[in-house]
Amino acid sequence: RSRYLLRGCDGTRPVAAFETALLDTILSGGATIAENGQPIRDPERLRVIVRDAVVGELADFARRGLLLP
Repeated sequence: RSRYLLRGCDGTRPVAAFETALLDTILSGGATIAENGQPIRDPERLRVIVRDAVVGELADFARRGLLLP
């Protein structure tokens, strides 16, 4: 996940584009997010998880100095 996001951080994409791409990958079966060992299938629940994950990863990149203003 982190590698995918970092490669895309070239200043041309809004945060929503990362969220949409990751959610599309999950919904198409290319990746899975699970809770308590069970895959999450609810699109709205996945949307919240993906949004939080993307925002958290981008904030971490910024803290580590990997993103330029």
